Amino acid sequence: MKVLNNLSDPSLVKIINSGKIGIIPTDTVYGMVGIASNPDVANKIYSLKRPGITKKGTLIAANLDQLEQLGSLKEDLLNAEEYLGRGVSVIVRLKKNLNYLNFDTGCQAVRIIKNGPLNNLLTKVGPLITTSANYGGQSTVENIGDAIKEFGDKLDFYVDGGHKNGIPSTIIELIGSKITVIRQGSLKI
Repeated sequence: MKVLNNLSDPSLVKIINSGKIGIIPTDTVYGMVGIASNPDVANKIYSLKRPGITKKGTLIAANLDQLEQLGSLKEDLLNAEEYLGRGVSVIVRLKKNLNYLNFDTGCQAVRIIKNGPLNNLLTKVGPLITTSANYGGQSTVENIGDAIKEFGDKLDFYVDGGHKNGIPSTIIELIGSKITVIRQGSLKI
């Protein structure tokens, strides 16, 4: 298990690209993350987080192009662009080859991280699958020390981001111009 002091640590890109999973500070809460293009990574995250439960995570990316290249449908991304740029997670359709990310539902919440060290990391590694840093049904950890106590050697790395307030992203479903709030979070819709 490796503990890093920040998202700009040069070894983090290599660690993530090698298929390791860990906890990082996201734009909202601490998140358990791994490279989204690797089915084994996604399966490991889901089986550790919620064994036997099919609750999918969120894809985070640096820009729309990364999400489209991974397999999000361009028309959904363009329809959601206004919200994605504000840090809202929007449910979009994904191509069938990504069913390992969403338990064969064909859709996934996605979010764009526009600025800062997390954007820089995502620019280098591509989209990450993420889920809050906690076991299913428990509170999200608010600092890296609690994350290490919670998960220990079950994860490959931890990145310290100081205290995080524990308010997750808002998740919406957008069909045409109709918005349905799935989860009210850090940004009020």
